[in-house]
Amino acid sequence: MEGCVIEEEQRRSWVSILTDIIDEGPHMVLRLPKIRQAILSHPDPLLWFCKKRLELELLCLKLMVRIEQCKDENGSINWSDTVLQATAKRRAEILREVHQRMCSDGSRVYDMDEIDTSMLM
Repeated sequence: MEGCVIEEEQRRSWVSILTDIIDEGPHMVLRLPKIRQAILSHPDPLLWFCKKRLELELLCLKLMVRIEQCKDENGSINWSDTVLQATAKRRAEILREVHQRMCSDGSRVYDMDEIDTSMLM
């Protein structure tokens, strides 16, 4: 805005609007009519993804806690722990389910780490 020649009143208006958008966070996306309409018209994929993301977040937290519990005095992790293995297995299953759904919807994302990172952002 520094390089633009605009009146002070218009600059303050823009700053106010941008501040409101930033403060609103992710909900700001709902202001966009096409995105709002897509969400309202097809809520099932969004709900499915939200459930998978929530489960993945909870599993990641559980994994972090369990890894700390499975460390010995030297800091080595006991990877043979059944709870640790089951949690990691379920996490991998969720990522595979999301990957399969993405592929069936036409996505060309094949890297599971990329899917994992994107879901947890």
